[in-house]
Amino acid sequence: MASIVFPTSPVDGQVYPSTPTAGEKVYSWSSTYQTWLLIGTATGVLEGTYGSAQKVGKFTVDISGKLTSAEDVDIQAATETLAGIAQIATQATVDTGTDDTGIVTPLKLHTAISSGAINSSNVQLSTAINGSTTVQQALADAIYDVASASGEVVATETATGQVDLTLRVATESVTGITEIATQAETDAGTDDFRYITPLKLATYISNAQIDATEIILSPTINGNVDVQSALQDAIYDLTSTGNTIVITSASTGLFNVEVAQATETLVGGAEIATQSEVDTGTDDTRIVTPLKLANAPVAHIVSAPSASSDPGSLGQVAFGGGNFYYHDGSQWWQVTGVGF
Repeated sequence: MASIVFPTSPVDGQVYPSTPTAGEKVYSWSSTYQTWLLIGTATGVLEGTYGSAQKVGKFTVDISGKLTSAEDVDIQAATETLAGIAQIATQATVDTGTDDTGIVTPLKLHTAISSGAINSSNVQLSTAINGSTTVQQALADAIYDVASASGEVVATETATGQVDLTLRVATESVTGITEIATQAETDAGTDDFRYITPLKLATYISNAQIDATEIILSPTINGNVDVQSALQDAIYDLTSTGNTIVITSASTGLFNVEVAQATETLVGGAEIATQSEVDTGTDDTRIVTPLKLANAPVAHIVSAPSASSDPGSLGQVAFGGGNFYYHDGSQWWQVTGVGF
């Protein structure tokens, strides 16, 4: 069995060995007993104080309750995913916004804002507002006053940042809001505020609410001042007694009126025959004038003494002595220029 060689001239409380290894017996000098006392078996844990501002002591205790290990462990620095310690940021790093590890205190934040290091252009909107992505843009794009140039919209500020908009009521002198009239109000015709829709107007008309005497003519027609009197004064049918005038309905409310052609049995109108038509003597519808008859080469009338003792009558003709005679109702005339 190996012997232990202790230090000479020990002092009270001195430990031997001073740096024992795990499992080695540890002794302490007692000046009272003037001997080395066994205080235990070394666990391998070094003597000292564990833990600091940046480190934490880590200890291991075995099943018997003995401390078997001790060490200093760095405290985890805080990150975006891990909890830990951090250092207070300087004002410069807060103002520049480039440090992602330091702690920002209320004082540092307040100083950065009041100095303008952090301003509205630096503050981002989580969701764009009307196309603006920063507070500065949104504020510059905001509405600070509401007005209606025409006065149709009345803007009333009910609280800071809150404006109540109302529409003014329409009158004869200003535009504004109104309501749709009911059918009863439309039919009565006494409401001067509400307005009529196409449906209400159509119903009003179909219910015979409009009287023709109420519709004024401007200007008057044939002395009539309203639709009712004009319609009563209008002509709705045309006839011709004796059928001397031909009436044809060209379309609703339009008639074509023409003089009937004169015949041997019907009084009517006729055209004046041309000289050519008189000369040929084949047209039985046109009128022969004295001029046309006088210029006819086959019927030149000259004044002549009576050629017969017969008194004659209008239109009567006679032959005698190789001559042709015509009676004009008062006397006989010899017709020359006619070949037989």
